[in-house]
Amino acid sequence: MTRTHTPGNPALVAARLAMGWYSQAEFAAAFEEAASVLGHPVGLSVRNIRRWESANPPRPTAVYQHVLEAMFGRRLAELGFRPLDFETEAEEGDRGEGMRDLLNGVPDRLRRLMRLEESALSVFGYETLRFPGVLQSPRCALATIHMHEPGLSPAVAAERLRIRLARAADFAERGVPAWFVVSEAALYHPIGGLPVLAEQLGHVLSMASRWPLLRFQVLPLTSPFTVSSPMMMMETEPGYFAAWLEQLTGSQLVDGPDDIGVFRASFDRLVEAALSPEASLELVDLRRRDVCTALEMSAYRGGGSPATAGTTPV
Repeated sequence: MTRTHTPGNPALVAARLAMGWYSQAEFAAAFEEAASVLGHPVGLSVRNIRRWESANPPRPTAVYQHVLEAMFGRRLAELGFRPLDFETEAEEGDRGEGMRDLLNGVPDRLRRLMRLEESALSVFGYETLRFPGVLQSPRCALATIHMHEPGLSPAVAAERLRIRLARAADFAERGVPAWFVVSEAALYHPIGGLPVLAEQLGHVLSMASRWPLLRFQVLPLTSPFTVSSPMMMMETEPGYFAAWLEQLTGSQLVDGPDDIGVFRASFDRLVEAALSPEASLELVDLRRRDVCTALEMSAYRGGGSPATAGTTPV
C-alpha cells in the first residue's frame, strides 16, 4: 500500500525542539505558562500534544491557536496544521483589530528596519541593560514589550510578540552571521522577574549552541571602555551598513558613511574590551545557576517550589 502522507507533524516537532523543549511534557508546561501570561489560563496535556504531532493533526481551537502562534512566532499553518478555507479573512476577523493597532503605530522608519532585516547579510549589536531582541526568550520578549508600553491590550501585545519572535527566528533559520556584545548589567536586570531572567540566560546558551554563526560577548562592568546607548548595525549589501538606534521617544536609522564609520569603530572597541565568546558563555551559565539557586532557596524558605520552567542546564 502506497503511503500518501508523511507520518507525524515534523514542522511542530522541529519548532518545539528549536525552542529547547525536548520532551512533550516540557512543551506542555511552557504552553500553560505562556497561556497564563497571555491571559488564557488553559491547560494542555501530553496526549493533546501527541495528537498535534501526529499525521493530519486536528486544528487547535482559537485560544490554543493564539497561544501557539505567540510562543513560536509563526502562523498555525507554518506549524504543520491544515489551513482553513478563507483563513486570511478569518484571521482578519479574529485578530484584525490588534494587528491594525500595531501597524497603525509603526512609523515608516520601523517598517524600513523590518525590510532591512529581511535582506541583512550580517548583523552586529550592542545592548546596555537587556538582551537584544533577537536573543530574547518568549517570556522575556513579552515582559519587555509590556515594560515599554504597560497599557497594551493582551491581543496587541501577543501580536507584537509573534512578530518579534518571527523576526528573530528568521535570522537563525537563514544562518545570518551575527555578533552581539551585551553589558554585564543585562545578566542582572530581572525584566519580568527572576524566573524570566533564569529562562532568558538559558535561552542565550541554547541559541549559541544551535546558531553556528552567532558570536556573543559580555562587556564586563570593570571595562574601562563602554558606549552609553544601544546600537544595531546591519550589512544590507556587501560592504554597505546601516545603523539603528533606539531611544525612549523614538528611533533613528543612520546610513551616512561617516556616521557608520564611527559606529563600526566603536563596535570594534567594544569587542576588544569584552570577554571572549567562550568566557562570556561561561559567565552567562554561572549567572543562570546563581539565579536558579536563589529561586530554589526562596521557594524552600516559603515552602513552595521554584518557578524556573525552561531553566534546565544546557
